[in-house]
Amino acid sequence: MTEIVDFLNNVTTKNFVEAEKQFTELLNDKLSSRLDDEKVRVANKVFNNVTDDVEDEVELSDESEEEHLEVEVEDEDI
Repeated sequence: MTEIVDFLNNVTTKNFVEAEKQFTELLNDKLSSRLDDEKVRVANKVFNNVTDDVEDEVELSDESEEEHLEVEVEDEDI
């Protein structure tokens, strides 16, 4: 959390050179973490035959949002 505060402080004080370095470091950390998570997910799927429950949850939430939107539209028509 302090890294983000330091980054924002550098931006507000217009120390853009240091802010760019911090931004790049923060972004690389996030991407590296996400890539590692994805590697684990793919390895589990290929070698352990683990299904993707997360994708199913995302699909279900998308469907429920569509149903919610349909209800709102119907209410507006009344």
